[in-house]
Amino acid sequence: MPKHVSGLSTAKREPFVKLYKKRLLEYAEPIDYERVAYWHQRCKRFNHKLPKPTLQFRQDNLYDGCYYIRCDLTHTGDIQGSRKLFEWVSQPVDPMQLLRLRDERLAQETQHALDEEYRSSQLVSSRKGSVKAPHPYARPDSSKVVRAPPLTIPHLLRDTTTAQASSVQAMKVRVQPVAPATARARSPSIEFMGVGWSRPKARSPSIEVVPEPHPRVFIIWFFAHDSLPPAKVVLSVTAPVVMLRGYDSDLERVGIKIGDSIEILTSSKPDWTTVRVCDVSFRAHDGPLVVSAAHVKKHHDSLRGLLAHAYAGSLLK
Repeated sequence: MPKHVSGLSTAKREPFVKLYKKRLLEYAEPIDYERVAYWHQRCKRFNHKLPKPTLQFRQDNLYDGCYYIRCDLTHTGDIQGSRKLFEWVSQPVDPMQLLRLRDERLAQETQHALDEEYRSSQLVSSRKGSVKAPHPYARPDSSKVVRAPPLTIPHLLRDTTTAQASSVQAMKVRVQPVAPATARARSPSIEFMGVGWSRPKARSPSIEVVPEPHPRVFIIWFFAHDSLPPAKVVLSVTAPVVMLRGYDSDLERVGIKIGDSIEILTSSKPDWTTVRVCDVSFRAHDGPLVVSAAHVKKHHDSLRGLLAHAYAGSLLK
């Protein structure tokens, strides 16, 4: 049976997947029942029974937590095409919230896999009559560990034999006094005597500085009709620059075609700048973006809450 990245088989992952679904239901956006009714009428003309909206939760992508409707029958002669039907009928879950839920589930699955591995090793050890293997997270036996003084002793002490441990306990520690003027600038210097190791150099914790990664998603709020709230478009980002012409299928779902002219909110007055979809690109960090169809003259009141997202950068072409 195939295994997931966590190390568990599909069957053993099932309880965690069900819990993941339950958590997604708490954060799922409302179902657009007007959209459901529209597609229901289409299927009804062909005597197809359209199932109720279903929550996606097994695909591990940005649409987990979205509701969809599906009809696997063809619609021969339909004005919208004879293809089978698959339509999303709710907005995506907030991407950062979705990432947190997926990380929680993976952590639970990985912990379960580690516990199973430990139990398996214990069983093998008991059959061979060997010493039991320690649990990955078990605390070490205090009788077998040389206790370090307040400052860290090199890690080699952890494997010291009984004879070596006694010599370590007899080790002399000489503290060199520090002048009062420099007492605040540094801690006392400690030199270990009677041991063949050189004194470990003081160092600060290792910190790796890496460039800030680009966001995984780019969000567009699109006002498509007068007086109606905007649609939320979530684009999956794979590069530091988002070129809209590369998302034709995603944009066409909400009525934006690559050759269309659209208006981008560029100040909180509000002011709009007209551009062609195929001509512009944005930095991945510049989202969310507020966009309007060119024919929209009266925007929904929700625009007030989006004025803070007015685009202030230069348009990339």
